[in-house]
Amino acid sequence: MAACPLLRKADSVFHARKLALATAIAAPLALTIATPAVAVSPHQAGPKTQTYTAQLSSLNDSDASGTATLTLERNRLTVRIDVVNVELGKVHPQHIHGFDDARANSVCPSSDAADDIANSPEQANDSDEYISVAEGMPSYGKIQLPLQPFPTPTGSSYTFTETYSGKDLAGLQPIKKTLQNRVIVVHGDTLDNGTYLPTLPIACGQVERTG
Repeated sequence: MAACPLLRKADSVFHARKLALATAIAAPLALTIATPAVAVSPHQAGPKTQTYTAQLSSLNDSDASGTATLTLERNRLTVRIDVVNVELGKVHPQHIHGFDDARANSVCPSSDAADDIANSPEQANDSDEYISVAEGMPSYGKIQLPLQPFPTPTGSSYTFTETYSGKDLAGLQPIKKTLQNRVIVVHGDTLDNGTYLPTLPIACGQVERTG
């Protein structure tokens, strides 16, 4: 005996509503399972920045002193140097010095280094009164990064800011682990005979991690 059309229609509507209700319940549940919450660590939120400073103290009885601030963000190093009591109108080379073995710690030379090499600097009347670049190298190593362009101050002080990246930083690698093993040296002063010597060290400071 054939089913009544009205009964078949009612049964169809009932099953359709049951399927819709099941879908409505299952969809949010599936979405919750498929997309669990993931915690983001602070290190993943953005690039980590490391900060360093160097207190620049006078060398060779100069009156020069100052502060260097270094900011390392990924593979970009920004250096700011503020120096006072330098000769105006004269170029002042400045560098980050260090040893090829980056694990070795660079320091600023003591005044005793002035006697280490005879007739150095040769431009001076009394070379033993000065620490030359060569006499300072056993303490702070060779140039690893020239901080160019070298400033030529129009007054007795200057502020320098520059950013370095890529191959400029090759001599400082591994920079994130060993930058605190370096020193910054500022050069340039007039000798006892009136000769300006741009290579003469006048201020030095060891780089220290601050953040």
